[in-house]
Amino acid sequence: YEVAIEDLFNELLRSSNLIRTKDYDLVNTDGIYTLSLNPKNLTINWCSVYAVVRHRSSSYLYEVVLDDGNSLKVTEDHSLFTLDDGVVEVVKVSDLRVGDYVLVADVGTSEHIHYGTGVLRRVSDIRFIGVVDGYVYDLSVEPYENYVANNIVVHNSTFGFGLEHIADGIFHLWLDNVEDVKEVRRYLIIKKMRMTNHYRGAYKVDVVPGKGLILTKLQV
Repeated sequence: YEVAIEDLFNELLRSSNLIRTKDYDLVNTDGIYTLSLNPKNLTINWCSVYAVVRHRSSSYLYEVVLDDGNSLKVTEDHSLFTLDDGVVEVVKVSDLRVGDYVLVADVGTSEHIHYGTGVLRRVSDIRFIGVVDGYVYDLSVEPYENYVANNIVVHNSTFGFGLEHIADGIFHLWLDNVEDVKEVRRYLIIKKMRMTNHYRGAYKVDVVPGKGLILTKLQV
């Protein structure tokens, strides 16, 4: 059945403990499934909802209208999906333009949906609705971290559960306190957003003053 994420959050709150962090509140789920896109084969499958989340936001709200008349109101924190040479790509709502194509779920009208297929629909209009100032709601869906809303495939909002949802190419570099560990140890951690293309091969990382981190592909 169809239900608004806010209503689902409030329903689960009656029987689940609220987990509160600095950035968001969540309630865990058990036995709840939603439709989600497998980016490798473009099938729409029932996938487990790990948690229902809310967080405070002050962001722009848009209505994305497709050429079949279907539409979705979505904050700028969310992204939709498109295809680039057959590869699923994440596209921010703020970067969408009329005439672009986004992935939607072709699941028919049966009440007993087993799976469907991701297909492309053209964006016919993008309307600015206003500013959201309050709670917004989201799903964490395993394993693909996307879900289907109004038949449109939507990525998690960028607040995420960690830095991998915020941006590609997040680097952490730090040096241990030598007095504590009695030896010099340097670390480099590279994080990336789910559902985006992975770098393949070997790369050299240069720290360039005024520019940041520069990756150069190596011949191996």
